[in-house]
Amino acid sequence: MASVSNRPIITSAWEDVCYPIYTTPFTNLVPDYELVATDRQQLVIGEPAGRKPVIFAVQSNEYSIIDNSMLRGVVDRLVTDYKLDIRCTPNGEFAINVIVPGETFKIGKQTDTLSRSLVFNNSYNGKMPFKVQGTVVNTTTVEKHQKARMRISYYRQVCSNGLMGWSDEFMNLDDYLNWLLKGKPKKYKNAKEVKTSFQEAYTYQERIGEESDLVLSRKFHHKGLNVAHFEQYLEKVIGQFLSQKNGLTLKVYERMAKQPITNERAEKLLVEAKLPKMLARQAMARMAEEERLLSSESNLWLLYNAANFTLFGAQASLSINDRYRQDEAIFHELATLALTEN
Repeated sequence: MASVSNRPIITSAWEDVCYPIYTTPFTNLVPDYELVATDRQQLVIGEPAGRKPVIFAVQSNEYSIIDNSMLRGVVDRLVTDYKLDIRCTPNGEFAINVIVPGETFKIGKQTDTLSRSLVFNNSYNGKMPFKVQGTVVNTTTVEKHQKARMRISYYRQVCSNGLMGWSDEFMNLDDYLNWLLKGKPKKYKNAKEVKTSFQEAYTYQERIGEESDLVLSRKFHHKGLNVAHFEQYLEKVIGQFLSQKNGLTLKVYERMAKQPITNERAEKLLVEAKLPKMLARQAMARMAEEERLLSSESNLWLLYNAANFTLFGAQASLSINDRYRQDEAIFHELATLALTEN
């Protein structure tokens, strides 16, 4: 977890996260000093509007920055009439939610609508790997496995929050529930036996001076990244997202909306999902507010959204990456209940 308490900044403008970012040798700032032997000698410096130049991190000479401006260029070329919901921190962490036009979906009440969205996570401080939809649907998947699925995220109008498609790796509810009841195995050798319908994905990384390497991974590493190749990779991923149908997560949302819950049990579930107590109290207050806004009884769907809303808007000692991990844990906890009691 992050050691400094922070509240994510909310913006809908690329300009707030697209500013000059570059690396420079540490010795350029302190030329009169000798730096002892270390592999981290490059400063990652950004120039956000209205602030002094910010040193986000000290990295090795092989570290490659993934510039938000490059990401903006790719999105602008491929997506039209989109909207943005961006959560970022002063220390250079970004959750960029690209909300695409088109079909909307209703969960529970008719006024509770969702739009499809594409979420990019990036950082300049090196604390969070670059992710698409919470993981990477990578070059191998895009180039060689066109039918392989990727997660679909959603943007909820009622409280302006982004929801990740945490169960979209699975093709049906039975496979997903089986994985949940097996304890959500993390190691691939164990998970492979349970995720019978999981589409295998491998990240492709081209390192400078080395042959292309295929590795099983959830992230695209910054070390020695060929940025031009990575830009082409992003184009393929966005193209696949735009052409892909919705995944399993929508069905899980529908099951959650049908499962009523008492306040006492809701509080217990948040504790079991290890949401910090202060955030749990705020989430309960938010659920009560959503019940009023939607004229609805309390249910698992409202509880999940209340927790999500709180995680990505509240002051806490959590990085953006921590907030996503917590959100995923809560989703699986509530999904287990929705799928076993309905």
